[in-house]
Amino acid sequence: MKRLLRKEFWQAVLLSALVLLAAVSVALMSEYFARFFDRPIAALWGQGEQQPGASGLDWQFWTALFFFALSILLFMTIAGRRKVWFGSSAALLKAESDTARKVVIMGLSPDNGVEENLRDGKSGEAALTPELIHLRDEIGFEKASGTIAEMIADGLLEPHPSGRFWVGKTVRSGPAGGHPNGASHRWVQNLRALRVHVAENRLSHVFIVPSLQTAQSAQVFKCLLATMLRQMMEAPVIEVLDDNPADYDSFEPVRDALIAARKKALASHDGTGQKITDKDICIDATSGKATFSIAAALVTLNHDLLYSYVTTGEEPPSEAGGKPLFYDATVDLAAFIHDV
Repeated sequence: MKRLLRKEFWQAVLLSALVLLAAVSVALMSEYFARFFDRPIAALWGQGEQQPGASGLDWQFWTALFFFALSILLFMTIAGRRKVWFGSSAALLKAESDTARKVVIMGLSPDNGVEENLRDGKSGEAALTPELIHLRDEIGFEKASGTIAEMIADGLLEPHPSGRFWVGKTVRSGPAGGHPNGASHRWVQNLRALRVHVAENRLSHVFIVPSLQTAQSAQVFKCLLATMLRQMMEAPVIEVLDDNPADYDSFEPVRDALIAARKKALASHDGTGQKITDKDICIDATSGKATFSIAAALVTLNHDLLYSYVTTGEEPPSEAGGKPLFYDATVDLAAFIHDV
């Protein structure tokens, strides 16, 4: 981080010097030419004698020329080292470092069982499947949010015979891993995305950006999450932003929904009354499609927001899966002046 700050400092110094030199050279040059042509023009219109030029100001011309040449040299130096001085960068922060945030904005994948219950007219906690009830009441947040390696150690997961994903060792613990129906386990990824923030007891708000498909099931997830988090801490504010559900297949609606969620977060206060800032926010892209991930990355870019993603470890099965990764992405000048 200190190296990055030093790099940004020298970037600012070089750019400031370049702008200053260019401004001085232009100012001196324009002043010289204005005075050089002043008397000849005046004589042309009969307002004075024509003079051979302002020779007394020649020092100004040569000074301007010197500064102009120096600014060109500095620009060529910067352009030649643009990959060194102005390279685009994305810093990958380890989960053990300072990645806990007060606000998490996340998407939500559909749960087939919940969707079926909703179609049958159930709502809220009544729409939870037996697997999710087991996850909530018997496994609990701490174990349910563990990595795949931790769940294996806890006796919750084992590889599926097909070798393509993880499943629970019992039918009812299926949601803790890659359940064969490809549904309930997806919400475990949301729990994993929240784990670091909960462990540090910093989480004050969770904003869920649902898709068109999960606009109703997001309310069910809200009930599940609130109950599970109360096992660990004072439950944060959980809000489903379902006024205008986003189509996860379209970039602009997802981007606009995430921007709206960020604005809503910035208008909030934490449990101590402190106003939320960008440095308090993390956007998790685990539960969305590629368009969601791209939109989340762009919204977090150069805004001091964290971008997170939870690895799956499903194809092929890997015990390294289920681990949240955090990115603090910044783009510098070289991203816009590189050769195509």
